[in-house]
Amino acid sequence: MNINIEVLLQPIDSKSPVGENIEYELVYNEIRQARESDPEYLSGGEWSITEPRSANWKKVRNLCEQVLRYQSKDFQISCWYVESLSYIYGPEGLAVGCDYLSEFISRFWENCWPSIDEGPEMRYSKLIKLDKDIARCLNEYPILKRKDINLSYWYKVRSFEHNLSINPERRDEIIESEGDYSIKTFEKLTSNISPSDISAKLHHLVDIPHKLDELESCYFFNSKDIIHGVFKKTRECISDLTVFLNKLAPAMMRVNKSQLDSEVLIEEPVAPYISNLSVGDNKALKNNMSRELALKQMKEIADFFRETEPSSPVPYLIERAVRWANMSVTDWLNELLPDKEAIHKINEVLKGNN
Repeated sequence: MNINIEVLLQPIDSKSPVGENIEYELVYNEIRQARESDPEYLSGGEWSITEPRSANWKKVRNLCEQVLRYQSKDFQISCWYVESLSYIYGPEGLAVGCDYLSEFISRFWENCWPSIDEGPEMRYSKLIKLDKDIARCLNEYPILKRKDINLSYWYKVRSFEHNLSINPERRDEIIESEGDYSIKTFEKLTSNISPSDISAKLHHLVDIPHKLDELESCYFFNSKDIIHGVFKKTRECISDLTVFLNKLAPAMMRVNKSQLDSEVLIEEPVAPYISNLSVGDNKALKNNMSRELALKQMKEIADFFRETEPSSPVPYLIERAVRWANMSVTDWLNELLPDKEAIHKINEVLKGNN
């Protein structure tokens, strides 16, 4: 995935940075129509007269990029752009979309279209609609590149198992009416999925709650609205996707919910942790240890966890720590704090006013 969002965040031109209002232009309606799909119950059948409509998300993306780059800084077009990236690239596209929309709000909130004079609820309603649209996308998206394996399927598995637990004697009747969505069938369908694929998808999911936090923060800072959850449905889907993918990973066990409102699963440890070193052994280890050796061993530990626990976030956290160890304080602050003013104030405290 190669997306340059910065070109979309440049002013249209020096005279009119946000361009023109295109709500009543042909391209606006063209994008709206390219998003539309007919519901599944209308597709096919011998009485079908016309081909069912199917959304063209690549067309939506291309048209949105053209508008945002050359015609208008439009809030609705920006929301549709985020939606298109989510449909084309899944969670990875959503992460990029969140980054884009956060920057768009930060740079163009005061002057973008629709005009802020039309009332704050105008733009707010578009974010609420985006939340619903992204949740629908995440439900349908073939997370592991298999059309039959998605979050919607996982919801059916959970519903099936719930109904079965209440009425175990009606198993055959439930299968006949709902289909066979048992855990056993689920495990058969997913038995050949690569753990590395699962790990990669989990890696894409782990940062999205933080990106949603940043997006909501940008919105509330600029809109002065009362702080509340805007992307509730999206967060719920991300949490459910995390549980779903962890269910696919082998040899995993459930632990308590994390603070990110997503369930974390851990594997049985392959090797015991060595905790019976004597005081003398500890001193010897410290004497022979160097900064370079410590960082090297951290990388080896990350490699170990990647091989033995492919869906664990541990290797990514360790690698991030290793990378931070080789960064200056300034670089570290630039990565952690997007607010340049906050970085400037911290530098004043650290270095003093010159």
